[in-house]
Amino acid sequence: MILRMSSMFLRTLRDDPVDAEVPSHRLLVRAGYIRRAAPGGYTWLPLGLRTLNRVETIIREGVMLAQLGVLDQFELDHQAINEEVLAEAEYHGRKVSLGKPMKGDVKKYKVYVKDPKTGNVKKVNFGDPNMEIRRDNPKARKSFRARHGCGTKRASNRTKAAYWSCRLWSTKPVSQILKGK
Repeated sequence: MILRMSSMFLRTLRDDPVDAEVPSHRLLVRAGYIRRAAPGGYTWLPLGLRTLNRVETIIREGVMLAQLGVLDQFELDHQAINEEVLAEAEYHGRKVSLGKPMKGDVKKYKVYVKDPKTGNVKKVNFGDPNMEIRRDNPKARKSFRARHGCGTKRASNRTKAAYWSCRLWSTKPVSQILKGK
């Protein structure tokens, strides 16, 4: 069921609330997610409560999938990945972005990562340049993930090719992974 904002019964504000200092607080009050109930106390409005419940459900499902071993470590650790993607480092005298897969020179893809043991920037080459990814074929995907140990400790090390190969075989399109989205 899709609800349009025009058909919902909620109060939005045009101007910023006087007592709001943090941008997220201002936006939540203006959009009708929360309302000030007393000095220093806020209450959830129906839209905010609905959003909160959906976020809780998504988190619970993600935790359950992680406990079952369905999710890989890279799918759970978005913050660490985003911090590393935004970081830049120097590799052989030139600036490179960390954690962003790109077209490779030796292999099909390459990615620069910082080795946590040594602190040095390392180039990880992965993928056979003569093969194409058949991610839409469920049997091929299952076979690939079993061969490379996706979802196991073996493929959880960001400095190894198995981690990045498994990441490209995730449900996200390769073009978005290469763009860093």
